Amino acid sequence: MKKMLALLMAMSLIGASLIGCGSGKGGEDAAATNSDTQAAENTDAQDEEGGSEEGGAYTFGFITLADSDVWCKSVCTAFQDYVAQTYPDCKVVTADGNSDANLQIQAVENFIAQQVDVIVLQPADADAAGPAVEAANAAGIPVICSAIKANSGEYTYVGPENLEAGKMHAEYVMENCEPGAKILYLQGTAGLNHSTDRYNGFIDTLDDAGFDYELLAAQDGDYLRTEGLRIMEDWIQKFPEFDAVVSSNDQMALGAIEALKGAGIEGTIVLGLDATDDARAEIKAGTMAGSLKQDAVAIGKASADCSFRVAGGEKIEDEYVPFVMITKDNVDTE
Repeated sequence: MKKMLALLMAMSLIGASLIGCGSGKGGEDAAATNSDTQAAENTDAQDEEGGSEEGGAYTFGFITLADSDVWCKSVCTAFQDYVAQTYPDCKVVTADGNSDANLQIQAVENFIAQQVDVIVLQPADADAAGPAVEAANAAGIPVICSAIKANSGEYTYVGPENLEAGKMHAEYVMENCEPGAKILYLQGTAGLNHSTDRYNGFIDTLDDAGFDYELLAAQDGDYLRTEGLRIMEDWIQKFPEFDAVVSSNDQMALGAIEALKGAGIEGTIVLGLDATDDARAEIKAGTMAGSLKQDAVAIGKASADCSFRVAGGEKIEDEYVPFVMITKDNVDTE
């Protein structure tokens, strides 16, 4: 049982963070209802005071970036499935972050009040997640950041090294484009650690290699297919020639492909990230050159294993799950 003093300290910390946190896609009542509803829907006979540390019967609270984000939700699903199979005495409660830092902070507050044993978080904003992580720290609850890092607080990171993703995109461009290549880059949501790392890894690798290229434009598409489509349609009007479109995720890349098809443009190298089913279909059709697979199932399983270990008091290091470039050569085998 967590000490009441630690709980009160945590609630004070997180309350202070909420004063300066602007509302996003929902307010306080929506966040509380959302988190409580998700917890009820995902727990059978959930004990109000969370899991017991005796016998490894722990309760894990998982907060997604957004349930509407196909890949992030799949990590959570893999986590739940693996816990059910491997740690049957443990329970998982979930909350939909809805891409809203304010909602995520309140979900953490709810999980602290429930006294879960571990909080697993996919931060919607690397900076804004800090107070939430610190509040869990004050309550003595370990934190796992799954696939996305926070910029402060004590936690264990489980997921890919996103600088490496940018490097692998750059290596593909250098191997498949002539010097002087004209490149367009669809950036991920601003404020997310992995968005910055993927872009910086791409540009830094090209520059460090001395590759001759021209970055025509780079724009934040918020990881949305609709934004990828809109931005690409604008770029088609603005730039008469380009060789490659590099995207920080598959959804934006798929939107870009839709725009290219609509304009009757063929032969452009399009790179994505996530290796979703839709992206794989485009790779097979030859309209997408490649996509980096970040294994949602592997990350979900690793996050569950790490959660179980830290709940038992073990100190663990960050765990990285490597990317794999999916192309026509291995789309059916990887």
